[in-house]
Amino acid sequence: MTTIHTILEEFRQLATSMPDLGSKFERLIKSYLLTDPTYKNLYSEVSLWNEWEYKWGSDTGIDLVARESNTGDYCAIQCKFYDPNRTLDKGDIDSFFTTSGRKFMTKEGEKSFTTRLFVSTTDKWTKNAADALDNQLIPVTHLRAQNLENSKIDWSKFSVNHPQDITLKPKNNIRPHQQTAVEKVAVSFETADRGKLIMACGTGKTFTSLKIAEKITPENSCILFLVPSISLLEQTLREWTAEANTPLHCLAVCSDDKVGKKADNEDISIHDLAFPATTNAHDLSKHISAAQDKRMVIFSTYQSIQVIADAQQQGLPEFDLIICDEAHRTTGITLDGKNEAHFVKVHDQDFIKAKKRLYMTATPRIFSAAIKAAAEERSVVIACMDNEQFFGQVFHHLTFKQAIADQLLTDYKVVIVGVDAPMIKAWIDQRELLKTDSGIETDAQTFAAHIGLMKVMQDYDLKRVISFHSRIKRAEDFAKEYEEMLHWVKAEHKPSGEIVTDYVSGKMNVADRTRKINQLKTIDDKEGMTGRMLLANARCLSEGIDVPDLDGVAFIDPRKSQVDIVQAVGRAIRKSNSKTHGIIVLPVFIGDGDNPQTELENSRYEPIWKVLDALRSHDNVLAEELDSFRTELGRGKGGSSGGVPKIVIDLPTTVGNGFVNALNVRIIEVTTVSWLFWYGLLEKYIKEYGHARVPAQLKYDDFNLGKWVSHQRTDKTKLDLKRIQLLETLPQWSWDVLEDQWNNGFEYLKNILKKKIMQVCRSDLNITVILWGHGYQIKELKKRNLVLKKLNNLNHYRNGRGTHLKTSGMKGLNI
Repeated sequence: MTTIHTILEEFRQLATSMPDLGSKFERLIKSYLLTDPTYKNLYSEVSLWNEWEYKWGSDTGIDLVARESNTGDYCAIQCKFYDPNRTLDKGDIDSFFTTSGRKFMTKEGEKSFTTRLFVSTTDKWTKNAADALDNQLIPVTHLRAQNLENSKIDWSKFSVNHPQDITLKPKNNIRPHQQTAVEKVAVSFETADRGKLIMACGTGKTFTSLKIAEKITPENSCILFLVPSISLLEQTLREWTAEANTPLHCLAVCSDDKVGKKADNEDISIHDLAFPATTNAHDLSKHISAAQDKRMVIFSTYQSIQVIADAQQQGLPEFDLIICDEAHRTTGITLDGKNEAHFVKVHDQDFIKAKKRLYMTATPRIFSAAIKAAAEERSVVIACMDNEQFFGQVFHHLTFKQAIADQLLTDYKVVIVGVDAPMIKAWIDQRELLKTDSGIETDAQTFAAHIGLMKVMQDYDLKRVISFHSRIKRAEDFAKEYEEMLHWVKAEHKPSGEIVTDYVSGKMNVADRTRKINQLKTIDDKEGMTGRMLLANARCLSEGIDVPDLDGVAFIDPRKSQVDIVQAVGRAIRKSNSKTHGIIVLPVFIGDGDNPQTELENSRYEPIWKVLDALRSHDNVLAEELDSFRTELGRGKGGSSGGVPKIVIDLPTTVGNGFVNALNVRIIEVTTVSWLFWYGLLEKYIKEYGHARVPAQLKYDDFNLGKWVSHQRTDKTKLDLKRIQLLETLPQWSWDVLEDQWNNGFEYLKNILKKKIMQVCRSDLNITVILWGHGYQIKELKKRNLVLKKLNNLNHYRNGRGTHLKTSGMKGLNI
C-alpha cells in the first residue's frame, strides 16, 4: 500500500544528491498546497523560491512562498527533508526565521511576510527548537508528514515522476441516518433559532453538521464552529474542507498558546495546528472583510470566544449559524454578579450575535433536581442541556440503542474480570520472576489489572486496546509494567502473538501522540504471529478525536466524569468488520471472596460502579436490562448468576456462586433506583392476591409494602410519567381508594334505583347511608362537594311515602 511514507522513502532511493532530494520534496509540497482542500482555498499562489518574482539570493532558507487568497498577504515556507530519526535543533531553523523577517518590495510596494509554514519529515525537536516556535512576531505553523498522510489526497495514485499530478479521494456520500438528521434540523430551524442535535459517538456528527450548514445557509454565509481543543479544531477543519460541496474559506482562531488549564490536560501550542491561526480580532475582521460573497467558516476554540466577540464589535457581521461541538462542555454555573466562563458565553445573543445556534453532542449533560434547587437558592445561573432558554429543543436524537440496532455501531459487552491471590499464584512463573532484579513492586489491584486484561485479551482475541487512567504517571507505569508482566506470566495464559505496549498523554506534543496513536493502525499479523497493542492513555483522547478502530477499552483507574467514560466506550463500539462486540474491560482484585458483603464495600470496586452508572445513563438498552433485573429482585426472582445480558462476570473458580450473586445484586443496587425493587414486590403481591390495593399498614415479605403504595398515591404529582404509567397498568390500581370505592357504590345505587323506582330494600338504604358518610370523609373539599352533589341529584327518586332516600334510609336504620 502506497503512503506518504513510502513515497518519501522512494525519494531517498532516487535522489542523486541532497539538493536533488530537497528539490523533489519542495515540488511535492508545492503540489500538495495547491491541491489539498485545506490549503487550496487558503492560497491563491504557491511558488518555488527560485521561481518567485520577488526573491533575493539563491539559498536563503526560504524554499516556497505562498500568497493568501483573501488578503494577498505572503507566507514564507521552509521544507526540511531529514531522516525521520533526526532531531531538529534551533540552528536548523534560525536562518529561516532571520530571512523571513526581512521586508521586500513588490508591485504594490514594500511588504513583509505575515505568516510562516515549516514543513518537516521528522517530528523530533530539541526543547530549544520547539521553544523558538512560540511567541514569534510572525507566527509559525508546522506541517508534518502525518498531516500529509491524513489528507484527502490519494497517495496510491501519486507518481514521483509527475509530482505535479495529485489526485483527491472521492468525497463521502451522506448516509441515511445522517440525511434524516439534516432534514429534521432544517425543519426545526424554520421555527426556532437554537436547538440540540444529539447523535451517538461514531455516527458522524461532524460530517452531518457540514451538510446541515450547506442546506440552511446561503453560499455567502458566515459560520462559526466552536470546539473545546485545538486538536479537534484541526480535525474538524480538515474534514469540512475535504467534504464540502462548494469551496470553503476558512479561518482558525486560537487566542492562547496553551488551551487547557489543567497541568495534565492537552498541552497544544498554536504552531501544532497545521493551519495559520488568527489570534486577534483585528486580523479576523480583516480576513472576513476581504472574503465577501464567499462562504466563510471560522473554526475556533471556546477559550478564544472573546476574540470573536471583539471582532463583532469591530464590524464582523452576525453569524448565519453557530455550531457548538461537544456542547455538553457549554453547561455550567455562573454565580450572581460574576463573569461567565468562556464555554458558557456562547449562549448569550448579546455577547455573540447569530441567527441560529446548533448544539451537538453524544453525551448531553443534565444537572440533577437537587443541584438546580440549590443553585436557585444561591442565585446561581445554571446552563443545563434541558434548559430550552439556553439550548433550545432537541431537533434530533440518535441514541446508542438505535445506532446499535441500525448497525451503525457495534454492540458491546462489559467484562468484569476478577483476580484473586490463588489465581495470581497460578499465573505467575516464579522462575521468570526470580530472574528480575526488583521483583514485583506493584500493589495487588494493579497486579490484578494486568492479569485480568491479559485474560480478556486472550479470551476475546483483542488486538487493539486502549486503557484509561486518571494520571499520566499511572498510564506510563501501567504500560511498562504490562510489558514486564508478559515475561512473568506462564505461556499458556499470555495472549498469542507479539504485543506492543506504549502510553500516550496530554503532556506529549502532537507529533509524538499522533505517532503512537497511529501505531494502532499498523498493528498487523506478521509471519504467522498475531499483532497486538496496548496503549495506556491519560487525559489525551479527548472528545471527538479520531482513533483507529479498537477491539476494546480497559478502565484501570478512570476519571469520574460520566461524559469521559461514555466517550471512551465510544472508541470501542465504532463499526468494524473485524469484531462482533466492543469489549469494555473492568478488572478488579478480589481480596475476600468468602465475605461478599464486606468485600464489595471496598473502594477497589468503585471503577466498576462508575463505569456501569455512566453507561446506563446513555444506553437505553443497558438501562432497561438493569431496571428489569431490579424489578425481578422485588419479585423474588433476581440475583441469579445469569445477571444482565450486557455484563459478563468472569471470576476465578476459587470464588463461589455466592459472591457472583452478591456482585450481581450490588451492581443493580448501585446503578438503579430502589423504586423498581418496590414495584417488583408489588407485582409479586398482585400475583398472590389479584389486586394492587395493598392495606396501608401491611408488611409483605418483611417489607412495608403498604406504606410504599400509600406514598406513591400521595406523591403522584412528584412521579415521572413513566412510573405513573407503570402503576396504572396494574390490576385495580387506584390513586384514591376511598374515592374509587364511593364511585363504585354510587354506580351500584343508580342501577338499583333505575330497576326498583318505588321499592328500596333495607340493604340499598344501607348503601345510601354509607355513600353519604363516605362523602363527608373525603378530605379534599372540592372532591367532597362534588360527590355529595352527585348523591343529592338522586333525590328525585322517592319511596312510596314521598320521603327523600337519604332521610328514609337514616330513619329506617335508626340513625
